[in-house]
Amino acid sequence: MSSTSLRIASFNVENLFSRPRAMGSAPDDDGRDILEAHAQLGELIAQDTYTDDDKKLILDLLVALDLDRSDTTTYAVLRQVHGRLVKRSKAAVSVVADGRGDWVGWVELTKERIDALAMTHTAQVLREVDADIAAVVEVEGRIALERFAEAAIVDQDRNPLFPHAMVIDGNDDRGLLSESCRRTPIRCGASARTLTTAPRPVDRSSAATAPSSPSTSRAPARWPARR
Repeated sequence: MSSTSLRIASFNVENLFSRPRAMGSAPDDDGRDILEAHAQLGELIAQDTYTDDDKKLILDLLVALDLDRSDTTTYAVLRQVHGRLVKRSKAAVSVVADGRGDWVGWVELTKERIDALAMTHTAQVLREVDADIAAVVEVEGRIALERFAEAAIVDQDRNPLFPHAMVIDGNDDRGLLSESCRRTPIRCGASARTLTTAPRPVDRSSAATAPSSPSTSRAPARWPARR
């Protein structure tokens, strides 16, 4: 049986259509501080019980996100769906919940749209890398990936180069996923042109940097690379 090579690429796109404002328009140092405060606050408010020290730290983190005086700020939003995490007055703000069971809600990062030029550049990179399987990191979801591939990663006749996509759940508490796209469904004995997302540990120190350059590798395959 003849063998050939399979071209595999990976690319951190850092979102396709929108990304947290802290990762975009915020200065790099401010963006990192905001992302770290958001991550730490998310872990704290998920605890079953809030100690006095926990409540003090929760307040400090709310201040870091400018959420001590309002539920909505430039970079973050405090969602208090049922019950209350904090009580605000003209004089002070205090944590009134004693644990996760006392309220329903979360803190999310405010998002902004990615400009068309950045999306065009991402699509151009994925076209020129010309991989059989492309793993993309930090994507909003499978539907977003499919729409992006159908609209932007196309041939001269506007046919999608990667019409198939799959998603792999990652461990990013911002809700970003790892996915893949491919040209044909993966079958035994058939080739795959795939755009896929791959999970990875979250690196908070580099979360506000520009998208990384794609990396590629070639792996031996026992089926034709393309049809």
